[in-house]
Amino acid sequence: MKKNNIWGIALAIILTAIIAGGGVFIWQTNEPSEEELNAEESDVVEEVSSDDELNYQNDYFGFSLTFPESWSGYSVKNEADTISFGFSQQDEIFTISIYTEEEWNELPNNQPNPSYLGENDDLVFASSGSQDSADDFTAQRRSEVSSILDTFATIE
Repeated sequence: MKKNNIWGIALAIILTAIIAGGGVFIWQTNEPSEEELNAEESDVVEEVSSDDELNYQNDYFGFSLTFPESWSGYSVKNEADTISFGFSQQDEIFTISIYTEEEWNELPNNQPNPSYLGENDDLVFASSGSQDSADDFTAQRRSEVSSILDTFATIE
């Protein structure tokens, strides 16, 4: 009987070690990919308040916008393939989405899509706006979005 107890205990210890080792292995190999890390890092909201804040230029994607004085102190939220503009009380009054030409052509036709703004050699730019406003201030800023989008230009 003692011999069976010893084998049972030994088997339980071995199984526990295997399960624990497997858990540690999975935990260590399940680190986020570089793409996931970049997506997390790029989800940044920054308030723009420089001397030239009303002339926004995105050198990475290659476009620029000009904002009216009433947009002084706006915020920019950078995500993987979208850049949102707003203020602290509503950080997404409008958004510029960036697509490859293939991605743009594959957008479904049976649902609302962003509005085409322009393109360069590699990318297609489109915009979409919020449907609601957090307050009267952001409602007024929403009414100015079309004039801001009229200033959209691609840059080299």
